[in-house]
Amino acid sequence: MKQTTLLSGEDGETFPQVLSFMSKCGVIEDVEAWKSLRMLRNIGAHEYDIDPIRQADYFASLMQELPGMEQSLTA
Repeated sequence: MKQTTLLSGEDGETFPQVLSFMSKCGVIEDVEAWKSLRMLRNIGAHEYDIDPIRQADYFASLMQELPGMEQSLTA
């Protein structure tokens, strides 16, 4: 996304600027929702917690966000 922002001639020095441009272009519908999904993705990709309660909370969060994820795939 940063490269697209810069190639479009927009200021993409910071990630919030990139997200703002992506939102203006309609690539991202809701910046805060996108940040939430990105955080969940990062937890799933980088955390190796074996605590079953935390794992259950993580998967419950994923299930809660599923409609938004599905919508972003069909947009």
